Order: sequence, then structure tokens, then C-alpha cells
Amino acid sequence: MKTIVKVNQLEKLTRSEIREREKESARRAPAQHATLDITGRMSGFNTTLDLRGERAEDALNRIMAYVDDAVMLGVPEIKILHGRGNGILRQIARDYLHKVREVASVADEHADRGGDGVTIAVLK
Repeated sequence: MKTIVKVNQLEKLTRSEIREREKESARRAPAQHATLDITGRMSGFNTTLDLRGERAEDALNRIMAYVDDAVMLGVPEIKILHGRGNGILRQIARDYLHKVREVASVADEHADRGGDGVTIAVLK
């Protein structure tokens, strides 16, 4: 993020002051992962994750978080929309899904609904 600020508005901090301010802000703002609003998360959860156009590393991070949420919320089946392309996103998604214990099966979507451009994972 970039911003434009006048020099007279800047304030130089020592390292100890920076640490103190970070500790204060951490104490004031509760950690996002610490709150578990299951009802809110369930209402906002989409059973289809769209990864088209993502980079492989970003896609893997999104898949990991998505599968964790799906397992926590008790969703029986999820779809990962990765598109056909070169097959890199499909391979990353399936490799990860095969490693997850909570995934019962991994398959292509029906040909009428995306075929090998969509992966369906059935959760235990």
C-alpha cells in the first residue's frame, strides 16, 4: 500500500515504541481466527470455490483454508472450479485433496456441468 503524507505529519519511533504499539494493538483487537461464529460462517459459505486465473501457490492456500472451513462446518460435498487450461490448478487441487483424511472421494463433475474443469470432493 502506498500513501502520500506531508513530512511534518511523520513521527519517528524507536524500536521499543514500535513493539509497545504492536502489543497494544494486538491486545485491543481480538484475533480473527479466535472467534467462531459458526452460524455466520455457515450462512456465508459457498460450496463452490472458484480458482480460475489464480496462481498455483495462492490457489493452494485458498484450497487449504476452504477445505478446513468445509470440514469444520460439516459440509458433505464441495466443488472446486479450476477450469481446464494446462491442468496445473486441477493437479494441485487433487493432490492436496488426496492427502486430506477427511476427504472420502475426489472426482470430475458431470460433463454437462463442467467435466474435468471442476473437481468434486465428498467429505466424510
